[in-house]
Amino acid sequence: MSARTSTSAVVADGGVDLDVSRHHGGDLFRDCGGCGPDASQAPGGDNDECRCQCAPSHHTYREDIRTCVRDLGECRLGAFVRPGAPMEQIPLVFLPLAGQIVHPGAHLSLTGKQ
Repeated sequence: MSARTSTSAVVADGGVDLDVSRHHGGDLFRDCGGCGPDASQAPGGDNDECRCQCAPSHHTYREDIRTCVRDLGECRLGAFVRPGAPMEQIPLVFLPLAGQIVHPGAHLSLTGKQ
């Protein structure tokens, strides 16, 4: 079973094509300008020096700023909570099979909301 959840191809500012694969261990992306401080060359046998993977500490690649991030600064109030699991700032959700629900005990906790 693959841990990859989705793939998107987008065109960033300047017309540069980006290929991003959402991955549980850290997003995979192509950037021939370098992987950046929170990513490293992706493991694998394809010898593609432009293929990078975000570090587990900064597992989500943001195409708009071309870097790996730990959380979304624009959404600081949202915390995704599951009983018995650490709080997530960017939840990783696997799509359910037909008739199943995603997380029956999960809820969204908004703090600082008046």
